[in-house]
Amino acid sequence: MIVDDKYCPQCGKQTLQFIEQCEAGEGEWKTSWACNCTRAIVYIYTWEEKD
Repeated sequence: MIVDDKYCPQCGKQTLQFIEQCEAGEGEWKTSWACNCTRAIVYIYTWEEKD
C-alpha cells in the first residue's frame, strides 16, 4: 500500500492511499487515491512534457 502526503478534500487529512495509475490520454496520466473518511476517491491528473 502506497500512502502519499496529498490532502483529502473531504476531511483535510493526509491519509490518501494509492489505488492505481492509468493513461488518460496522450501524455496524460490519471492517478487514483482513496481516503478512509468517506471512501472518497481523488483523481490527480499529470501531464508529460514533450521535447
